[in-house]
Amino acid sequence: MTHDRIDLEAKLAFLERTVDALSTAMHEQAKTLDAFERRLARLEVQKRAASEPEVGPHDAPPPHY
Repeated sequence: MTHDRIDLEAKLAFLERTVDALSTAMHEQAKTLDAFERRLARLEVQKRAASEPEVGPHDAPPPHY
């Protein structure tokens, strides 16, 4: 094999490892983002529930006859 071919194969192997590493990192970040989005949705529901006034017996409107 020529020196140029060996160089090209080495560069190709390096690029393949780099692509694999980046793909793995991207997959992990996507999983993390999904988890954050689910948590944010839960927090938004909790915030809405906390900001809604509770209707208790003393807050209930009087019955109309």
